[in-house]
Amino acid sequence: MSKKCKSGNLQEELLRDRLVCGIISEKLKECLLREDKVTLDKAVDICCAAEESQKHIKMMETECKVNKIEKKKPSRPTPSKHPQKQRSQNACVWCGKQHPLRLCPAFGKKNSACGKPNHFKDVCRSSHVHDLANEESDNDGYEEGEKGLFVGMIGRKTYEDRDKLFVHADVLGTSIKFKVDTGAQANVFPQKIYQRLKDVSMTKTTQKLTNYTGNRLHELGKCTIEIMGVPLNFFVTDMNEDVILDLKASQNLQLIKILTVGPKTKDKKKSKDNDIVNEYKDVFQGLGCTGIPVHIELDPKAVPVVHPPRRIPLTLKDKVKEELGRMEDMGVIVK
Repeated sequence: MSKKCKSGNLQEELLRDRLVCGIISEKLKECLLREDKVTLDKAVDICCAAEESQKHIKMMETECKVNKIEKKKPSRPTPSKHPQKQRSQNACVWCGKQHPLRLCPAFGKKNSACGKPNHFKDVCRSSHVHDLANEESDNDGYEEGEKGLFVGMIGRKTYEDRDKLFVHADVLGTSIKFKVDTGAQANVFPQKIYQRLKDVSMTKTTQKLTNYTGNRLHELGKCTIEIMGVPLNFFVTDMNEDVILDLKASQNLQLIKILTVGPKTKDKKKSKDNDIVNEYKDVFQGLGCTGIPVHIELDPKAVPVVHPPRRIPLTLKDKVKEELGRMEDMGVIVK
């Protein structure tokens, strides 16, 4: 269609301007306007490159889902013409029962479970520590300054098993699947799996366990279990997940090996430099003169330039004078 306009030499420029003005992406349009002397072919190449890069970015994005942890706000019924009648038909979020508006029996009373006012134990959100996908629990009973152990596992499956490292081991005649978690600081046994084991006693513990969000896990106790000939201490919790082996246990069982890779120290680098200098002494001595005359051709059109001497700071004057004397003795410069 543009050929019928008979624009002559302006045809490519008009098409280029039309292309730039019609681009939806503001970043791409800004990129084209910032370029100097953009031709139609160059603009098309830039647009194609931007389109291909967007396709590659989408292909590189991970498909793993991460559960967002948010604080759940109390649900509020939708207002209607008869609010008192409507609210009485729904369970109250503070007491769990149905009652007329502003007549909640939990108002003014203290919860015996968490110690907070205006709600009953049955609807207390602090007790549901493991349900992190829907609620955020409070760290009740976890005083500031109390040392706790970190457990990287949370009570929800977010990745496929192929993205995890599992080890199967026989424990007292029962095959157990262990998850190797190098980010955890404690070995954890879910209660439902612990109940499958026989003749394993559990003792009380005062140790605090938290996940990566800082929320407390409910510790039922601790026990000692021998795995692959190595006795390990485990914390039993009510979390509905896999058995966790922490970093220390994984190393003791020789499941993982940590390799320390760091930059070379200055002393090693300096020693290596000295070895090279000593090996090739003839290269690092003298001025490198070969004794063979060299013919150098200069550009006849070159204009000689003489720069005025630069001022030397007083603190460097002695060092500069010493270096000039050394160069004069070597024959590099003459007065």
